[in-house]
Amino acid sequence: MMCDQWLPPEQVSVIQSPWLDEISGLAVSRRYPDVAWVIEDSGNRAEIVAIRLSTGETVRRFRVRGAVNVDWEESALGACRPGSSAERAAPAGECLWGGEFGDNLGVRTDTALLEIPEPQDPGSRTGPAREDAVKAGRIPLVWPDGPHDTEAMAFSPDGSLYFWSKLRDGTSTVYRVTAGELKTDRVVTPAVAGSARITADGLPPTVTEGRVRWRVTAAVWAGDNAVLRTYEAALAIGLPGADGAVPVLGSLPAPVEEQGEAIGWEPEGSGSGGSLWFVSEGVRPAL
Repeated sequence: MMCDQWLPPEQVSVIQSPWLDEISGLAVSRRYPDVAWVIEDSGNRAEIVAIRLSTGETVRRFRVRGAVNVDWEESALGACRPGSSAERAAPAGECLWGGEFGDNLGVRTDTALLEIPEPQDPGSRTGPAREDAVKAGRIPLVWPDGPHDTEAMAFSPDGSLYFWSKLRDGTSTVYRVTAGELKTDRVVTPAVAGSARITADGLPPTVTEGRVRWRVTAAVWAGDNAVLRTYEAALAIGLPGADGAVPVLGSLPAPVEEQGEAIGWEPEGSGSGGSLWFVSEGVRPAL
């Protein structure tokens, strides 16, 4: 990923629904053009919402049965577990994975992954957005080094699921669960894969000085590398090396937002190119 080859961000649309004001996860559908899935964080409804990227309008809402939104902080599209009830309900075996692991106080013992089958043809309906329901599978998630806040998760090309913690000093611990380890209903304990040190020195000059604004709030796999979202920036990173160090490859053009907590990737064709999508918390934020 060549960081200097990215174009400046441009606003495409605005989220139309005023009640979508705490978006914490954005996943661009790989099956349905112009559709993305968004979730909201702590205390909001247990639902996934299909939006149209080109207009920001809400297309359909799906109440998630079998789940409570204590603090949903991230979402990522990936393969469903073979043989799971979610896979049987997903037309193409594609699931929206939800991260029920927000933990600002570092005390939670009920963190989990949610396996939600991607609904079929979410944008095929016309007229006002309607609400449907979808059932989620729940996989308990326990961090190997104890409770902490995490808001970033992404699938790598080999099907592994990576997590990046949101620590206060700019250091993010990287965790990994292999595709094989996800094939279970038992407790999943990710392995520590490395550590990413993110400081103001590696961020563009638009980042607020004197404030800890480089905490990792979201992630997505974009082509060959992962992209980490902070409140005000985006960074391309590599995989942890043998020594556990995570290379920060450079900063990417990102919109200046009040509280950016979601990022999505829309691939173009069969190559490694594509577009990053950003959205912030707030009433009617820009896409």
